[in-house]
Amino acid sequence: MYKLGKHIQYLRESSGISVPEISDIIGISEKKYLLIESGITTPNYIQLKKISEVVGVEVKDITKVLENEQITENDKNIKKIFEMLDNFYANKRLYEKMKAQNNL
Repeated sequence: MYKLGKHIQYLRESSGISVPEISDIIGISEKKYLLIESGITTPNYIQLKKISEVVGVEVKDITKVLENEQITENDKNIKKIFEMLDNFYANKRLYEKMKAQNNL
């Protein structure tokens, strides 16, 4: 997914849009957006659609770099790690909320 991230970065920079601007428009944190540009996280379709609108291209123009790209085992492992971290923090927030509601 490295190629996709770098292509998105190129399109953003070519459009003169900053990371804070595009992450705000997409509705994600700057940190999460930078994970997309670094190729660690893959954007979902809604995020791709918003990015395409901001930089003025079609979604297919963004994803065309993936046509010949092989997903490596390392890419899969990195994605799994971030999914696990997302789940951990979601569960932690839920636990904290339940704990506060029950005055534990």
